[in-house]
Amino acid sequence: MDNKITTKLKLPQGRKPAVVVEIGNDWLKVMEGNPSAKESFVTKASFRKLVEIKEPVTAALVKIFKDLKLDTRGVIACIPRHLVTVRILEFPSTNPKDIRDMVSLQVGKQTPYSRDEIIFTYKTIGVSAAGYTKVMLVIARRNLVNARVEVLQKAGIEVEKVTMSSEGLAHWFQMTHWAQTSPGKSMVYDNVKLEDQAVICVDIDSNYSDFIVLRQGKLVYTRNFLVGANHLLGEDATWRDKFGEEIVHSMGLYQNEDRDAKIVQLFLGGSAAHVPQLAQMLETKVGVPVVMTEPTHQVHLAKGLTLFEKDEGRFVSPCPLIGMSLGAAALELDLTSSELRIKRQMEGTRKQITVTGVLMLSLVMMLSTLFFIVF
Repeated sequence: MDNKITTKLKLPQGRKPAVVVEIGNDWLKVMEGNPSAKESFVTKASFRKLVEIKEPVTAALVKIFKDLKLDTRGVIACIPRHLVTVRILEFPSTNPKDIRDMVSLQVGKQTPYSRDEIIFTYKTIGVSAAGYTKVMLVIARRNLVNARVEVLQKAGIEVEKVTMSSEGLAHWFQMTHWAQTSPGKSMVYDNVKLEDQAVICVDIDSNYSDFIVLRQGKLVYTRNFLVGANHLLGEDATWRDKFGEEIVHSMGLYQNEDRDAKIVQLFLGGSAAHVPQLAQMLETKVGVPVVMTEPTHQVHLAKGLTLFEKDEGRFVSPCPLIGMSLGAAALELDLTSSELRIKRQMEGTRKQITVTGVLMLSLVMMLSTLFFIVF
């Protein structure tokens, strides 16, 4: 399925189109976002169920990129949230070098794998007046990341960056629903200081859900749990109870991490709108207003086109890819392996040497021509 969608979301101009690819456990997702002079828009998208792909994923990607006429250079690889480990750590310093050194010391304690078996990245999510810095540490198994990158490379696709889906989800929420969280939009925001407000967004994908928290528009927490649309849309009603329990548990874990925050509202995204009575069920459990969202809210589809074929949209979330493709320049987390970075640097150096050689040869030829003309 190949479709084009546009959105009227305003973003800084002059950025090149961004192509995002996510190879999940059961879905292959591809999307391109392109800021233009008048408006930013998502131009192309393809969602394929892996079990329905009868050829190797590499061959499927070659066909998708060819059919959609996508640029194979500078592609972003999206790693689903449930395939990475995230930790929130606090350090007694605000010096970037100190933070980098302390993260490097701590990372080995946060995973059972050796340093050679993992790739990690982090970003600052808060600095206190007392001189403490809070960071979000993201860890992925090296073989898991490399396997996905290799599939893309075999398809002739050049990977620019590897990041996790939660960051794309946060950008999607900022662009499509953050305006609803301001004072005057809901009474819940009038009664809590802006700096204390915490807003939850839960994205329901096929086999898992991503629970993220934003404060003042910034991603500060993420947790995944293995209850998704495949479970919630099934006949076993106990999965809905399990979903509610996981939400409550996630809220408790977050409050333990950030005791000063006041959770004021919860937004449901992804395939949530297809689960009957989900918002009503949750409101009785979580104690805050629950808002149901649509993935394409403020993301306008081109006339005659739809994002999904038949009922595919009931089981999969496009939200992280929408956020990444439209906000690629703002992505902070990078799980690109050191091997890929070195290879990219070597290729850049090789191209630079080639260009320099061509320029030198042109200069020599020009000087030779002038010499013969003069003498």
